[in-house]
Amino acid sequence: MASDSNLIRASFGLGQARAAADVASTKAMQELYKSQADLAMKPFETIIGFMGEMKKKDKALDLAKSKQLQPLKNAFDGMYQSLYAQKEPLPQSFIDAIEGQVTMLQDEFETVNTIGEGDTRENERARSRIMGEFTKLKNSVVNFRGNLMKISGAIENLDGLNVEDENIEPLTYAAQIKMWDEYVAKGDMAYDFKDGVVNLSIKNYRTGTMFVNPLFSKETKDYQYGDTITLNLGQMQDMLPQKDKNLDALILENMNNAKTSGVDSAKKEGATKGGYTYDIDTAKSKYNTALNNEQQLDYAMRNAVDAVGGNSFYEDLLTSDLINKEVLNQMGFDSKIFALLNKNNDKVINKEDAEGLSEEDKQMWDNNVRTIRDAITNRNSKTGNYNFELSKELFVYWQTDKERQKHERNYDKNHKYLNPELYKTSDNVPGNYKVGSNGYLINPALKNNEGRFGKQEYFGYRSNEAGDILYDDIAVSKAIDNEQSFVDAFGNKYEKVERRGKFVGYNIMGLKEGGTSVSFITFVNAEKARLWAVNKPGGALKSR
Repeated sequence: MASDSNLIRASFGLGQARAAADVASTKAMQELYKSQADLAMKPFETIIGFMGEMKKKDKALDLAKSKQLQPLKNAFDGMYQSLYAQKEPLPQSFIDAIEGQVTMLQDEFETVNTIGEGDTRENERARSRIMGEFTKLKNSVVNFRGNLMKISGAIENLDGLNVEDENIEPLTYAAQIKMWDEYVAKGDMAYDFKDGVVNLSIKNYRTGTMFVNPLFSKETKDYQYGDTITLNLGQMQDMLPQKDKNLDALILENMNNAKTSGVDSAKKEGATKGGYTYDIDTAKSKYNTALNNEQQLDYAMRNAVDAVGGNSFYEDLLTSDLINKEVLNQMGFDSKIFALLNKNNDKVINKEDAEGLSEEDKQMWDNNVRTIRDAITNRNSKTGNYNFELSKELFVYWQTDKERQKHERNYDKNHKYLNPELYKTSDNVPGNYKVGSNGYLINPALKNNEGRFGKQEYFGYRSNEAGDILYDDIAVSKAIDNEQSFVDAFGNKYEKVERRGKFVGYNIMGLKEGGTSVSFITFVNAEKARLWAVNKPGGALKSR
């Protein structure tokens, strides 16, 4: 497929989505996410092109960021040690600045400190204002040391994945309190006082390398650069998001409850095959109550709970079914974006849309997907398309569906153990045989050892002991030959796809491992569909 770099560039304007228009209304969200049943009927259009490469890039970026954060952590730890453990005084330059500010306020007060007939209403108001400013300054200075210790002491609980890259270097520079006097002397730091609040103005917090004389020598030297940034301690604290231990505990508790409820439900008298009873509405309610602000949600989306394991919401967005046209419309993205990326018009964005792309255009593709993900998972997204309520809805749906899957897996496991007669099959039935490769078929909804969708899973016999057909693989093979839609042994629906009136393969609809609903998995041709759905031992692809 020939690439159209102009369309790809135009889709996001060099990888950046346009600013959002309207915030999604509650009513619109309810229409979009009103029930699992509705979601199960929607063929989500998933972005999966270059996913393997993108996930590797994610890991590399996270590792690089972790290394970049270490000097910041060291700087704040050094600040804490200086102020708390070593009980060192605040820098002399800071003390001098405070004294200068006090002197200025005193001088200003004296000019309006009139008495008797010379006193005026304006002077009286000026004195009140100055005293108010002095009180604010006093309180700010009194609390300054304690707030610095609070900020630096919390660095051990830093949510590093959600620290904005652009903030790392200026924060690292500002945190080196033992260097403040030197920075002030060089002109790289100044103390600013606005409405009684102490601000740090810093510049030249980045280090670059340049040639001493590029014409005659390869000798290099370091130089400092970085535009002036003014920070107060409140802003500094906001730039250092914290891990949410309470949320971690809630997720762990809910996952354990899902497992327990699956086991208990399977043991109940009268339990049947597939008799799932997970209370997903209660689980959603807990998360909706717990997630009160954007910082909490950022943490929830980027961090997988260690005790639970698995991918984070942020990681799964690269392959999940949650990025679809309706979601992007609710976020205010141009409705043409999907059309521009969906080059083969099969309503699916996948690697086939990217065939023949140059390396430059492949990078553009990568940027576009990341732009969409950033708009969903980052409250500070430069796109301007972030929507707290919509992102929260997506996360809660994803998280509770993980719990539902855990419930169902444990239900099936225990119910099968307690009721083996319900799952029994036999080769004593005339004409019976194990389907696929000795009873194994490939389930496209599960990941194999290489992390790709398409895992061998045991199904067993074609018929049960009563002679009832459990899976009609012959009919499935005929359906493929006749270019018809069908359902495989695991309940995945293979939907016929045509291009310009010609049959080209299938979209697979099914509950994806780690997914959130019955949804689009991938695109396959007819031969691969037969391999997955009806393959006999030996790997034969011919019809029976």
